[in-house]
Parts: sequence; structure tokens; C-alpha cells
Amino acid sequence: MNEMPFNEATGEISDNDEDSDRLPSDGDSSGDEEEGQKKTSKRKWKKTNFKQFRKEIDLRNPKFRIGMQFANKDELEEAIREYAIVQGRNVELVKNDNKRIQAKCAGHTKCPFILFASKIDINEQTFAIKTLSLEHECTRVDKLKYTNSRVDKLKYTNSSGCPKGLLTRLGKIPKWDVGAFKAEVLEKYHINVSKHQIYKAKNLSKVIIEGSYVEQYARLWDSTEELKKTNKGSTVIIKNKMKGNVSVFERIYVCLEACKRGFLAGCRPLIGIDGCHLKGPYTWQVLTIVGVDGNNGLYPVSYAVVEVESKSSWLWFLELLIEDLKIENGKAWVFMSDKQKGLIPAIETLLPTAEHRMCVRHLYSNFRT
Repeated sequence: MNEMPFNEATGEISDNDEDSDRLPSDGDSSGDEEEGQKKTSKRKWKKTNFKQFRKEIDLRNPKFRIGMQFANKDELEEAIREYAIVQGRNVELVKNDNKRIQAKCAGHTKCPFILFASKIDINEQTFAIKTLSLEHECTRVDKLKYTNSRVDKLKYTNSSGCPKGLLTRLGKIPKWDVGAFKAEVLEKYHINVSKHQIYKAKNLSKVIIEGSYVEQYARLWDSTEELKKTNKGSTVIIKNKMKGNVSVFERIYVCLEACKRGFLAGCRPLIGIDGCHLKGPYTWQVLTIVGVDGNNGLYPVSYAVVEVESKSSWLWFLELLIEDLKIENGKAWVFMSDKQKGLIPAIETLLPTAEHRMCVRHLYSNFRT
């Protein structure tokens, strides 16, 4: 056992002359007077004498020791979680707040394993291990559970408890074979995982790497204001709808000032219209407007994201476009499309005198199929 008791009230570690890993005292110089003071007093915590936890290296196989420092609480929790996976132990955080963390073996009250860490200073975020015993009397288990008094949702053997390093690799290698990933987990962590857990881990890896769709949609209004601020004169409009008592996102229209000005200054009066489906959990559709420049190149003008491709959504999109481009005489403009659902009646309603042509490539493709 490698244990050194820590006094939470005083923030000090008790003296133990028999411990080979004891902390250095405030004064180790020779002299009977100093030696007597050392035996009768407790040594205060000195953060400069301890090893700093290196996340990039030590997290692969955490090896704790008395005095080891962690940059913040989250880093310490992640190290404990990784330790439990590697060692195959059920770990429970019996104390977990902004000042201290205490971890013990869950389900085995007599197991001597204990890890206690707290802040080294009230004004700092750094945590340090004050009490440590790495001995286990419990046996290794295949199904690990990690319980946390603050966040009780981490289970090591399912997707939410999969090590972040493996999740990152899984997300970067989308075609990683299920068998190969299972063998990797078995070799590194000695844990058998099912195919279902691997598929769940893959979905979670996308959230870690790409971010949560819910969180990103929640920032949409902030992004709108930022676009207006950094692109003066741009048109960015969000339309919401009421779902019960909550206002939720329905549509967005974006036309940047530079694209608008460039189209009016150097492009032909020809507007190409198309739509496509969005991939992901929210199956909205993207409506796009492109022009043709003097070199016969495509020129982006504006786009919108709508809930469904219909006459009402096309009317909403085209009304904003007509206002941005200041289209008054429909006879001077030509529209080209692929007979999208609701688009033809929308153009006939807003610009009945404009010429509307169909894309030959799409017509040819439709005839072939």
C-alpha cells in the first residue's frame, strides 16, 4: 500500500518517516533543532515538488502517485476513467465537487483502493493527489460501471464510456472494420464489446469530432448576427415556428452582400435554381441560386434551408431573392430549373412574364431512367 493521509481541514499531509515516498519537508538541513521540529510538526503542501500529469502521454496508461498534479478537475476525472478501463475495476466517485474528488472501488467495501485529490490552492484550478492506495482486493471485471455523484451516466463498456482516444480514431476512420475495432479494444483494455456497442461508439465519435447537431442549431441565431456584423449589407433571415409554447427553427435565407453586388455587376440575367437534401438527423432541404459570369462559370448568389420543398417554401425564397436583386421587369430575366416540386407555380405567381427553361441534363437523365 502506498497511502499518505491528507487533512482536509488544514490542507496538509501527515508526516510518516517510514514511507519511502514521503514528501520533502520545509527544511531538510542538518541540525538537532531542525530535526526535532520536523518530528513534531506536519509538513505543508508544496506544489513545486510534484510531477505534472501529461495528458498526451500519461492518459494512455495512467499511473498515479502521491502529489501528481492535474491541470483541472475534468483532466483528473478522465484519468480516473481511463485507469478503471485499463485496470478493469469498478470505480465510484464518492466525493465530487469543485474542490475535491475521492474515488473508491464500487461494490466492494473492503477494497483498500482509494484516491483523494483536491485543489492545491483556492485561487487555482490545479488538482493534486493527496491520499493514494493502489492496492485492490477485488477481482477484475468485464462489465465496468463508472458512477459519478455529479454525472451518473458514464459506463465504461458501452459507447459513452469508450476511451476518447479510440472514439477519435473511430471517427477519423469511418470504414474501420468492426472486427478490427473489437480486437483493438480487447488488446488494449481487455474488454469484450459487442457490435451494437461499437455502432453506438461510432455515432458518439461523430458528436465528439463534428459536434452535436442540437448545440450547433442552438448557435444559429448567434451565427446570423455575426454574419450581419462581418458582412455589412448581407441579408440573413431566420423564420421560426411555434411548437407548443416553444419557438423553433424552420427556415433560413442567406444572401451575402459581396455575392449580391458581384452578380448584379458582372453576371448575365440568368438564374439557375436547384434543391438538394441535407444528410443527418434533420432532413431539411437546401435551395440554391446560381448565376453565370462572363466566363461561363457558375456564380453563387444565395441559398436557403427549408423544412420541405414546396410551393410555399419556394415562394418565400424567391420573394426574398427578388427583393435582394431588385427584379422589377420579369421579361429581362431567365430562370432555369429541374421542375422542382412547387417551383413552376411559384415562378408563375411571382414573375409570370419571366422566361422559364428546364435543364437539359436533368431531362436527359430522367428519360434514361
